[in-house]
Order: sequence, then C-alpha cells, then structure tokens
Amino acid sequence: NNLNVPTSGAIYMSQFHGAQKSVAGSWSRTSPGTYTFTVPVHSSITIDVRGAGGGGGGSTYDAGASGANGAAGGNASASGTGLVGRGGAGGQGSYYNRPGKASNGTASGGNVANTTGGGADGGVGGTYGTTKGGDGGDGGRAVSTWGAGVRAVGSQITITVPTGGAGGAGQVAGAKGRNGAVYISWT
Repeated sequence: NNLNVPTSGAIYMSQFHGAQKSVAGSWSRTSPGTYTFTVPVHSSITIDVRGAGGGGGGSTYDAGASGANGAAGGNASASGTGLVGRGGAGGQGSYYNRPGKASNGTASGGNVANTTGGGADGGVGGTYGTTKGGDGGDGGRAVSTWGAGVRAVGSQITITVPTGGAGGAGQVAGAKGRNGAVYISWT
C-alpha cells in the first residue's frame, strides 16, 4: 500500500513518510445477513461472493397433488464493487415424474471469475417412491482481486450473505438450498 516507495534505484527516507505495513489476513461470513467490512491496509485484496442454492422441489405420488416448486436462492453481493453471485432457481415439484435440475445462478462484476453455478449447492428434490422432485440450481460465484490504491484503506463495504431457497412441499419435501457466503482475503 506504499505507492511512494520505489522498488528499485535510489530510496530516500522521505519516501517512507506515511508508509504502512500490510499484514495478510482473511474475513468470511457464511451465515445469512448484512455485514460491514472495513478495508484494511493491503497490497492486494480479493473478494469472493457466492450466491445461495435454490430449494429442491417437493414430490408426491398421488394423483392431482403435485409437489410444490422449491424457492430460489438469494443473491450475494459486496457494495461498491459490482460483485454479485445470483441465487440458483428452485427445483420443480413433481407428481410421478423426475424433472431435471433447475437453472444455476449467474454472476457478474468479477475480474478473476464469473461462474454460473460456482456458488452454494442447490437442495435435493424430495423422493417419494419412484418420483423425485427437481434439484435446486446452484448459486453463482463472482471473484475480483485489486491491487493497492483501488479499494481505499478504511472505506467500508456492505456485504450481503443470502439464505438458501426453501424446499418445496409434498409427501416428501425438497431440501433447502445451502446458504451463500462471502470470503475476503488480503496481503
């Protein structure tokens, strides 16, 4: 974080005025909620946001009583960075069939990765006899790394960690999708 200190050639004591030592560290949140992260002194910082999984669809084997669809997972984000990991779609409820897996969440804002389906796992569809509800989609994942000076030391970033989608009701309910997460590390 010491942009005035040269890495080669002559070095003068005056170039060290205001210099700060960066110490590697990490910070993570895996429980749903809204958090505030204060940017520490760093040489580089990486933020990894992971959307929540969609809930699995419910299952039933009785005529006229289809299982309910699972709910979509929530979005993970870090304010002011453009990073968003979107939640996976909820799985389809079923009656005497086996729908496919729901759509995975997308991601945006990452300068390292924007991965569809790279976040939290979707819930498994309920299984009743030979019937199975559709599995929920996985959340999306966005990752960015910035060098010193891009994220101001002492600035605050609002972090949103989402809840996984609820499983759909049925004779056997679908499983809840996994909660999202945000991971931050710096050197």
